[in-house]
Amino acid sequence: MQRIDHEQRNLAGLTPTEQIAMNTAGCLLLRELFGKTRSSLDTDWLALSQAKKAAICAIARQPRGELMCATLPALPHARREAIRLAVMALEYQGEFRGGCHLKTWHPPVTTTSTRDIEREKKERAARLRMKHAVLAGREMCRQGPRPIGQ
Repeated sequence: MQRIDHEQRNLAGLTPTEQIAMNTAGCLLLRELFGKTRSSLDTDWLALSQAKKAAICAIARQPRGELMCATLPALPHARREAIRLAVMALEYQGEFRGGCHLKTWHPPVTTTSTRDIEREKKERAARLRMKHAVLAGREMCRQGPRPIGQ
């Protein structure tokens, strides 16, 4: 029988190794709950049975052949939305870790705003002007002193 050192146990009555194991399991569970990323959407789609995929494609009116091994995020928005609605119609939401939430299926497109682009252009132009001024100053210093007006 294993002798337990009660001083080593925490308030929950767990030894340090048990606590580490529990924390790891908890982290994995949290990662699964919050892992609503594109890759998990793909993983879930590819894990579906062929019959379920065929049913989804039939209801979504999508060509079955190309979608059997396709990656969902690579599809155009309209096609992905049709598949999402078909999954909901068939009540297969449980097959996807993120369910059928819009944010999971259609993550926001990361685009740079026009304001940021304009700001970057101005900053680049200012840096270029400063560089030219420094080069001109260096060139003037290299030629030595000159009389005023020449």
